[in-house]
Amino acid sequence: MLPPEWFWKAVTVLIASWAAWSGWQQHRIARDKLRLDLFEKRLAVFEEIKHAITAAHDRIEVDLPRFQRAAAASTFLFGSEIHSYMREVQQKLKEVKDYGANIRAAGYFHLGITWVHGRSIRTRPRGAHRTDR
Repeated sequence: MLPPEWFWKAVTVLIASWAAWSGWQQHRIARDKLRLDLFEKRLAVFEEIKHAITAAHDRIEVDLPRFQRAAAASTFLFGSEIHSYMREVQQKLKEVKDYGANIRAAGYFHLGITWVHGRSIRTRPRGAHRTDR
């Protein structure tokens, strides 16, 4: 004796419901994994930005190519607003780097002028003879 026809219909509906639930769970897991992967990549870009800005603030050499790679990745990880912000930060970092190089060059030049100036201050008055030989 076979079970009634409604039994097989109920089993079919039960199996279809389980398959739908299983598909929904896989969709949620895939979505959460995508969010986690995006978070990790965005965190890496954030760390590069933080490293570059901290290095510029602490007057350490800024690794612009490293920052540029992170800025290029920001196009795909963030919207255009963040990417334009990254370009602005990159421009400011270039200015800071150039400014630091110019200051260092001017500082060394200034030290040279101070040395020359200091040497010229210690000259003898006119007509005095050198006695420290």
